[in-house]
Amino acid sequence: WSLLWTRWRPRAIDRDMARARRLGANTIRIIAFPTAMGWPTVSPAMESRLQRVLAMARSHGLGVQLTLYDHWQQYGELARSAQWTRSILGPLRGNRTLRFVEVQNEIAPTNLFAARWLRAQIPLIRQVLPGVPVTVSASGDLTGLAILKRVLGSVRPSFWDLHYYGPARLA
Repeated sequence: WSLLWTRWRPRAIDRDMARARRLGANTIRIIAFPTAMGWPTVSPAMESRLQRVLAMARSHGLGVQLTLYDHWQQYGELARSAQWTRSILGPLRGNRTLRFVEVQNEIAPTNLFAARWLRAQIPLIRQVLPGVPVTVSASGDLTGLAILKRVLGSVRPSFWDLHYYGPARLA
């Protein structure tokens, strides 16, 4: 999925979105990677690609879940993370195709540095994109979300997102 940005194939992306819509999808997930998009500021080329992906989704009647910071561990980079978040999200303000933003894919709930970083990111995203829901995801069972809820204190996402990979009968 990180190759979406670096092996740019817009016709294939458009075909996949058309197929997703035919299958009944109403929202697709797009993941942005700081290392692929440009760090600590999104490159003009990648900003253009992101805008184009959003336009393709809109043309197929799809909304977009934008996931930020996948494969991310640099939680001490508070200032540069804020710079990148503003850089990628600022141009999206008012874009109605954007349905919600996931701060990071499957953050480690027991990492206290990650929790500190999240406590800065959630309000920043709300400031840059007022009215757009923000989510935080963890994988596994509900234990991870319970830990996140505790370590985040009063800072809360709009909703919690659990990525469950266990047996279907236990879901």
